[in-house]
Amino acid sequence: MLRTTDDALGLGWVEPTARIVEHEAAVVVTIRWNGRFYQTRADFARLGYWSAHHSASLFSYDWEMDQIRGQLRFGLAERDALVATLTLENRGALAHHLELWVLARVDGQRAIWETRHFDRSWSLHDRKSDRRISFAVDGESVAPISAAEVAKAAGSLVENGQVALGFRSSQRLAPGGEARWSVGLVRGDVEVARRVATRAAAVCDEKQAADDRFYADAAMPVGDWPDEWKRGWVYDLETTRACVFPAGGIFRDVWPSWMMTWPRIVLAEGTLDAVRLSYAAPELALRLTRTLLCDSPAANVPCVFVGGEPNMVAKDGTVCGTSPAWCLPFYNLWLLYCRTLDRTWLSEVYPQLVAYLEYWLAERTDEDGWCVYKCTWEAGEDCTPRLDPSGQGDEVISHYVRPVELQATMSQSAAILARFARELGRVSDELGWRAVSDDYARRTQQLWDPEAGRFRDWDKRTGQFLGGMESPSYWQTDPVRYSALSLTPLVAGIATPEQQRRLAEEIAFYDAPPWCLWPSWSYVTAEAATAAGWHQFAGRFAERIIARVYHQNDRRSLDAAPRPTPGTSPEFWPIDLADFNGSDGYGWGATTTSLWVRQVFGFLDGQDPGAFAFSLVPNLPAEWLQPGRRYGFTHLPYRGWRLDVSYAVGDGQLIAEVRADRIARLRVIDEAGREVTVSAEGARGQFEVVNSRAYQVTVENGS
Repeated sequence: MLRTTDDALGLGWVEPTARIVEHEAAVVVTIRWNGRFYQTRADFARLGYWSAHHSASLFSYDWEMDQIRGQLRFGLAERDALVATLTLENRGALAHHLELWVLARVDGQRAIWETRHFDRSWSLHDRKSDRRISFAVDGESVAPISAAEVAKAAGSLVENGQVALGFRSSQRLAPGGEARWSVGLVRGDVEVARRVATRAAAVCDEKQAADDRFYADAAMPVGDWPDEWKRGWVYDLETTRACVFPAGGIFRDVWPSWMMTWPRIVLAEGTLDAVRLSYAAPELALRLTRTLLCDSPAANVPCVFVGGEPNMVAKDGTVCGTSPAWCLPFYNLWLLYCRTLDRTWLSEVYPQLVAYLEYWLAERTDEDGWCVYKCTWEAGEDCTPRLDPSGQGDEVISHYVRPVELQATMSQSAAILARFARELGRVSDELGWRAVSDDYARRTQQLWDPEAGRFRDWDKRTGQFLGGMESPSYWQTDPVRYSALSLTPLVAGIATPEQQRRLAEEIAFYDAPPWCLWPSWSYVTAEAATAAGWHQFAGRFAERIIARVYHQNDRRSLDAAPRPTPGTSPEFWPIDLADFNGSDGYGWGATTTSLWVRQVFGFLDGQDPGAFAFSLVPNLPAEWLQPGRRYGFTHLPYRGWRLDVSYAVGDGQLIAEVRADRIARLRVIDEAGREVTVSAEGARGQFEVVNSRAYQVTVENGS
């Protein structure tokens, strides 16, 4: 995994992960200037350094020394070849003298490094592991500096037993002058390092151009959103981009890995990541899901690595994948289709979706036709005692419990497949999947406990509702009494009005840990509240998560908490970062993006593919509603159009504005069915809205 160095200005590989670092190979930079030797981040903090560019493909450090502007950029030239460019520009009227050190640093705790110097390059070989690292520089007036010299003069860089060596250069920067160096660090031989060093600037420029193209088409927050939120949006998108892997192995096109450090496909997280990515790059999101479904080695879309090797295998040898309940994959695909209306994509993935549900109906139903899990890994809630009394990941559990969420999401998934069949003109398929949906909706209703006022799992061993635990047994809670997945009948739209009324009290329990700590549970809770029309709850729930996570992720120092790494979405969202023990660069950690757009901003995709419509449900915190403020998103991709949508705060009112990239007439209906007056001019329409109320917006000539 590539990441910035914690203690110095640098970037490189850590292995096997940022969570457990056993090996490091990084480029680090130090500068001697104006009587001071800048070696560590703390040293550069005196210069107020920052990152002007922070993406999945290009990262920069930027700083100023009086009138000298410095920039250090990093990018991957090849899979095992890191390049960097260093630029110093004198923007002042006086000349400046400085000494620059560009170093390669490797771990030395359990290694025995042999080093050799060549012309403008170094070779490092660990005799114990046979690892080979090569380092080359392309620049002016450079002289080699050995590991012993670095240890003597810049000991703070190698305090943990690392080895650092490289090159130094003394420079006189005349007024208006500029100095440039290019660097290559490779996991391989010296010739490769030399070659990539000569094209480092071109590589970084290409990465910059690709990022510019991506953000030219991406939805972006505008207006008076908190600055931490605006940066958090970018962190989320970049984490999502970093989890997009190139074609290889069994995958013929780009594919989604749910995490950077241990790449493999998972249906649940893959669809969750894709529907989020569609806010920026809908075509890429469609490609990812096409690969995920069409290149899967089996009908149940098992969790596999790039070569097809299975990652989840139950104790009886069954190769497993995630269920229709975990992260709501069919619901995500439905949202993706509603957002794009790409029938070509739908026709390609439809057979795989049919095969997936048919697999679950054939292989994951019990003797009476109820959906069951093979193991808790398949459920997503690894080792939960709700499903497995022994708390094992691979234990076969089909004979224990009939879970609420499997019946509800089987009904929902079959209903969505019926809608897909209708879109493709498959009438008989539509009728068949409607029947499946109705069957599992009836089964879900049998799991309603009117006395408790909630849906409950059925214990096959006792022939009654599953009983609670004596004490908290899973993430400091009783997973039998409290399960966010028991809210899935709301998302599926199969809870009756009376059940919704009772569940309005139940959902309040989920605005608390652990349900607000894990993206999978939070997503279900937020979507359940939205589906039920509890918009005020949904907005408050989502805003609290986003504010906490973005504040933590935007921190500028590791002093308070060394992990998770700032600027990359984490595996889960602890209240206190001292409790974090997960992985960095985790796709679903960026679900804050979806919570923001759908539950706080309130842009909800229309559910009728035949009408160019969407809903607006603003859920802005009361303290934000100060006259003169504005909250919006620009360039939202929606059904082939780009929309700018915002809310302007006036004196006691909220004005929604919708701008399209072409002329359109808007028709707006409030939640009581009344038409709302729209002030229109060209491609812009304005109308008054009330916070936490829903409005359907139809673009009448948008078909």
